[in-house]
Amino acid sequence: MGAYKISRMKKYFSMYAAITTAAVFTPIVTFAQLDEVTNLVTSVQEIINLLIPIAFGLIVVAFFYGLARYVFNADNEDARDQGKRIMVGGVIALTVAALIWGIVAFIGDQLGIDEQGDQSVPTVSLNR
Repeated sequence: MGAYKISRMKKYFSMYAAITTAAVFTPIVTFAQLDEVTNLVTSVQEIINLLIPIAFGLIVVAFFYGLARYVFNADNEDARDQGKRIMVGGVIALTVAALIWGIVAFIGDQLGIDEQGDQSVPTVSLNR
């Protein structure tokens, strides 16, 4: 065997050893960290539940800002046009946000995900 083939074999052996080690120890680390993963998922869910009403509120505020700009600038055509664009953008953004929220809720309902309460993290049973 040439030196090149031996170095390639060593390279592949070390790669296979690393993959095997990762495959053996990943479940151990994963099961040891399951409580932290559950806490992380719950924390992310709480943050998202706080951000959704804030996003809808900002969209509504933007719409009313456009409405006020349209009404209070009756003599300025450019400002009225900009107010119209802001209102149209607000209506479109509100529609898109509601659609996304509805689609996510529908998918969650179909998958049996409860919106309130604790979420269970999927696990693998080693018993047969």
